Amino acid sequence: MIRLRDIGEVRDAASEQTSLARMNGREVVVFNFHRAKGASDITVYDDA
Repeated sequence: MIRLRDIGEVRDAASEQTSLARMNGREVVVFNFHRAKGASDITVYDDA
């Protein structure tokens, strides 16, 4: 099992909800990946 903390930085920040994502009618969590300077887009995509 790979945990987010093993491959990146995880922050817990409180803020007002600005968007809503749903899949099959259920709310889901959405997160972004940012590649490090010099990292390959393809490698980041494949590793994610």
